[in-house]
Amino acid sequence: MRVWWQSMSAAAHTAGYWPELRKQLQSVAESGTEFDVHGTRVGVVDQHRFFEFLDATSVLANAVQAQRDGYDAFTVGNVLDPGLREIRAMVDMPVLGLGETSMHVACMMGGSFSLIFVNKFFKHRILENVKRYGLEGRLAGFDQIPFDPHAIDRAFLDSAEKERCLGAFIAAARRTIDAGSEVVIPAGGRLISFLEWAGLKEIDGVPVLNGITVLVKMIEMSVKLKHLTGVFVSRHGMYALPPEHLLAKGRDAYRSVYGVDAL
Repeated sequence: MRVWWQSMSAAAHTAGYWPELRKQLQSVAESGTEFDVHGTRVGVVDQHRFFEFLDATSVLANAVQAQRDGYDAFTVGNVLDPGLREIRAMVDMPVLGLGETSMHVACMMGGSFSLIFVNKFFKHRILENVKRYGLEGRLAGFDQIPFDPHAIDRAFLDSAEKERCLGAFIAAARRTIDAGSEVVIPAGGRLISFLEWAGLKEIDGVPVLNGITVLVKMIEMSVKLKHLTGVFVSRHGMYALPPEHLLAKGRDAYRSVYGVDAL
């Protein structure tokens, strides 16, 4: 089984994160499952919607390329799930996102969940997705770790920064636990990878959900379900695939203008 793992960062900006991510992916994957980590073309400014939208075009193009290259599944390894719905409606393989998968699994682990994020600009986008997924009633709280998002990269390499980041996360998580959270979701790939590396599994009996591990196991299950049943995604309604004549028209009109060479 070959799975394309899509990060929203470019390789040049992930010196501390990607090596640890690759190790974690392979440590929890089944024998015979291969995860290939890919970034976006730019992936520099992730704080604002405009640049997130531009980076999402790389994700869409990569999904088409992944299908062409024979991958069995595609994962959006970013808690905002950029391009998730659009990709499902374009490629014929299981496609899962870090945010959606983490939230739904958290609902099977406890009666409520909370989200702890680093980047303050992600707050409203994450909450929009909670509503989109129909899970407002299960969200007990959300909190932010008060430091620069790239402190996580430094924490992999600096012991003092590690302790500072870890302490800040635990304090934020406890605030949401006091508000009623039964499962804590670290809302960010870097943050998840860091907490796994630091060995944090629970706080006061409350699970700290490792979204990377959850996404690995769920995408493996999705591929197996498709093999067993012949289908995984509904093609009636939201995720209906475009007919071939529209694909042909789209290839001619969009390939060169938007740089989607895989079309």
